[in-house]
Amino acid sequence: MKKLLNFILLVLSSITVYSQVDYRKVYEYGEYQENWAKVKSITGTYGFVDKSGKQIVPAIYKKIEKFTRDNGNLALVKSIAGEYGMIDKSGKEVIPAKYSKIGKFNEFGKGLALVKSITDEYGLIDKNGKEVVPANYSKIGKFNEIERGLALVKSVVGTYGFVDKKGNEIVEPIYTLKQIESKHYKIVTK
Repeated sequence: MKKLLNFILLVLSSITVYSQVDYRKVYEYGEYQENWAKVKSITGTYGFVDKSGKQIVPAIYKKIEKFTRDNGNLALVKSIAGEYGMIDKSGKEVIPAKYSKIGKFNEFGKGLALVKSITDEYGLIDKNGKEVVPANYSKIGKFNEIERGLALVKSVVGTYGFVDKKGNEIVEPIYTLKQIESKHYKIVTK
């Protein structure tokens, strides 16, 4: 009976020890967000805790950048699988970590960022993570007035068309670049 009781106590104490979050490193508070500290888990992943030690962002990311995106409202995160997403200042993942690349907002259109899927296709997302233009294209141009506020897109099979800022294909991508140019669309390339 005494051995059984000792065994139960050993199991319970082991559960208690292993159920507590243990961090390899706790970084300086306020560096990323007021009253938050970045933490590095014993497995080498990162998250955030507040001053009371409460977990704000689970330590599941391979990398967390500072809140510099969208005027300091979003931070880029990288999953252990190597995919990117973004968290907001409340710690919520607003853009799922499922992209191989996320560009800067407003570069391709107001409030939009270029994303690259893990299958190397491009799309555009808004600040809430909604794919405004689905990541189905091998290339996407910028929205500008030269193309009547549309963006040139190249399909995965190499044909061209245009999308609007809502993701609608205004000119279906079934044309060669020569055909697009002959229709009097001015193509701006870098």
